[in-house]
Amino acid sequence: MDRPLVATLVTEALAEIGVKFRVVTHPKCSTCKLFRICVGTLRPGFEYEVVEVRSTKHTCPLTGAVMRVVRARPLPAKVAVLQRTAVEGIIVRYEPLDCDERNCSYWRFCVDTPIRRQERVRIERIVGILNCPRGLRLSLVEVYPLSLLPSARTRSGRQRRGL
Repeated sequence: MDRPLVATLVTEALAEIGVKFRVVTHPKCSTCKLFRICVGTLRPGFEYEVVEVRSTKHTCPLTGAVMRVVRARPLPAKVAVLQRTAVEGIIVRYEPLDCDERNCSYWRFCVDTPIRRQERVRIERIVGILNCPRGLRLSLVEVYPLSLLPSARTRSGRQRRGL
C-alpha cells in the first residue's frame, strides 16, 4: 500500500535514512513558530521512518537542538484484535479491547494504541497470536488508518466525508 510521505523536523541524531522515531511533544510545542513544519505534520503515538534527509536546518526554540528537515513515512501500528477479525487486507472499524490488566505485557496492544476508537483501519499483516491471560483469542496485527492515506483526502488536505 502506498504510504504518504510527510516533511518534518527531527534532531540531527535521528536524521539518517532508515531511522525510526515516535512523536514526542512538549506542551509548549503547540505555540512554537516551527510547530506546523515540525510535529504538527505528525500523528502522536505513531512510529515514522526517515526516508530522505534534506540539508535545511533549524534550531528548536524550546531545546536549542539543531533540527534537520526530513521526509518520513508513517509505519503501521501494532494492535490486538479478536482472532476472528484478523484477516489481512480487510478494512474494519477499530475497537480497543476492554481490559484493566495494566501489568499484562500485551496491554499496550489492546488498550493503549495510537488508533482511535471506531477509526477505519486496514489490517496490513498478521504478526502472530497473543496468549491473553484472560483467555481471549487475540491476534497481533499491523494496521494502517485510512485517514492517513492520500486517497482519503481531498486536494485541499481535508478528509473526505463518508470514510
